[in-house]
Amino acid sequence: MSRKGDRERMKEDQGTSARRFIVNDVLTAGAFELPPDQARHASRVLRLRVGDAILLFDARGHEIDAHIVAIDKDRVCVETSGGMRERPAEIPIVLGQGIPKGKKMDAIVRHGTELGVTVFQPLLLSRCIPRLEAERVDTRLRRWKRIAEEACRQCRRTDIPSVEAPLSLEAFCALFTALPQAGGILLYENAADAPLLPCIEHMVDSGAPIWIVIGPEGGLEPDEVDRARAAGFQVAGLGPSIVRTQTASLAALAGIRLVREARRTVSKR
Repeated sequence: MSRKGDRERMKEDQGTSARRFIVNDVLTAGAFELPPDQARHASRVLRLRVGDAILLFDARGHEIDAHIVAIDKDRVCVETSGGMRERPAEIPIVLGQGIPKGKKMDAIVRHGTELGVTVFQPLLLSRCIPRLEAERVDTRLRRWKRIAEEACRQCRRTDIPSVEAPLSLEAFCALFTALPQAGGILLYENAADAPLLPCIEHMVDSGAPIWIVIGPEGGLEPDEVDRARAAGFQVAGLGPSIVRTQTASLAALAGIRLVREARRTVSKR
C-alpha cells in the first residue's frame, strides 16, 4: 500500500478508536505531557495533530479522555476532558513460565497480557535451554515489560502486568504456599487423564488468585511436578497431544478467560 494509503487508513482508525497512552502521573483533570518515547510515537509515527482525541491510562486501572493541545517532534501536551474512569479489577493470574528458547517468551507476554495475566514470573527449570547471565536478564526483562505495555495499549487494558526477575521453582512454590487462599494449576504432558477445565472452573468459582506453572520446551521433570504438587498445585493436562510451551500457556489463559466470561454472563441474567 502507498504511503498516502497508509495515512488515510490511519486516519480512519483514529476515527473509530482514540489512541491510548500511558502516563506516569496520577490521573487528574488538567494538563499532562506524554513521556518522551510516547510523544515521539504520537508525533512521528501516528502523526497526531492538535485537537486529536486520545485516551490516557495510568497502569493502575484508571483511564480518562483527553485531547492534544500542543505537539512537537519530541513533546506532546494534552489536556483531559470528562471524569476519570476505573475498570473493575480482575482476579489475579500469576503465570510461572519456564523460560523458552528464542523469542517465544515475547509472544507469551504479549498474548498473556491480552488474556489477563497479572504477573509474569519467568522460571528457571531443569529443562530450560537459555542460561541467562545477569546482564542478559536485565535486557530481557526490559524487553518483556515494554511488550506488556504495548499489548495493554492495543487491547484497551488499563493495568499493566508486572514482569518479575527469574526464580527457581522452589522459590515460586514458597511464594505460592504463603498465600493459602490462592489456587494453583500445573500443566503436565503426562496428565492427560486429569483434564484442565474442571480445575479452571473450580478456581474461577472460588474467586481466589490463580497461579499457573508451565514448563519450557522440554517439559517438566517428574520431580518438579512432585514438588509443585506437594506445594498445593493441581496437576492437569491438555489431552493426549503434546503441545508447545507457548500453546500450553495460552490454552490455560484462554480457558480461564472463557470460564470467567461465561460466569459473568450467567450472573447478569
